[in-house]
Amino acid sequence: MRRITVVLTVATLMLVACGDEANDASATTAPASTFATTPAPASRTSATATTVRPTTTTATTTTTTQPPTTTTNAGVIGGDTADPTSALPDVVTRYTDALIAGDAEAFAALFTDDAVLSMVSEDHTRSRYSPPLLRGAIGDWFQLVDYIEVEYINVIVEGTFAVVVSNWSGTSGGSANPTPFVAPTITVFDFDDGLISGCDSYFVYDQVVNSTPPSTTSVLPDVVNLYVDAVLAGDGAALAELFTDEGVLTGVLENHSRSLLRTPGVIHSMMRLWFCYVDYTDIEQTMILAEGNSVVVVSELVGTSGTHARGCGDKTPFSAVTVTVFVLDDGLLASVDDYFEYDQIAN
Repeated sequence: MRRITVVLTVATLMLVACGDEANDASATTAPASTFATTPAPASRTSATATTVRPTTTTATTTTTTQPPTTTTNAGVIGGDTADPTSALPDVVTRYTDALIAGDAEAFAALFTDDAVLSMVSEDHTRSRYSPPLLRGAIGDWFQLVDYIEVEYINVIVEGTFAVVVSNWSGTSGGSANPTPFVAPTITVFDFDDGLISGCDSYFVYDQVVNSTPPSTTSVLPDVVNLYVDAVLAGDGAALAELFTDEGVLTGVLENHSRSLLRTPGVIHSMMRLWFCYVDYTDIEQTMILAEGNSVVVVSELVGTSGTHARGCGDKTPFSAVTVTVFVLDDGLLASVDDYFEYDQIAN
């Protein structure tokens, strides 16, 4: 029996940047993405500057999850608590239906003519497909994978973007040798006039195709640990030093438009401004997914924000679920896409 099950949370998606100066650093729109994770805690009480994170320093192919909650509406941030998927655009619902039906024609029809679908390949690199290759690629995928059920964990919607955190289950190996699998997945969608213009899907290839069980070992590369340390310290210079010379940090301005902060110098300037207003005191990672040179982390952030929150002025506590996509290059950060609700943190 094929089913769609709502498990947990709805939030709003955003990326971070600060002030009108970020407009000068914005040149293009970052692609969307997909991966699966477990529910974030419904509430946080810690106000100390501690980081709950893995100590292992290598990232190859792994996922880390917490046991799923049995509370159907715990931690709901927005939307209809009885049906968290009510916040989803209709095209995402049809995307899910097409995956479960294994209908490549219906799936491809959901994308714009210039859309790009990005997903992991057998060699653990990412492949990008545009029409008409997209139809053939997903048709070949459906020969390997039969999706049966999806459990939604977080549904994050903002403007023309959405992030869906879910657990997919089904069988792989084709009809001759079907083998059950469960795979955490995160999908980031970009929309244009009711269709999908970008879709990045993050999961561990072997978990889906070879039914490899999810790892229970937390794994983070050194550079991601250092990134977390810099965020907690509010140190824009230390954070910028972690990027390659052409590194990019994707964010959203106060008016909810997207921007790209390019090169360490621009990242340093803008994050220095951001840290003037936002003081992060606790970061707890609830899911880690690593495949190839990509690492996706779901975290709960706790801190205070307001005018000159760091050290002076009025401070307002906040708690926010975030999804961060890191792309690594020779031990440094080639790009970071950070997704969360701007108003939840800054206001």
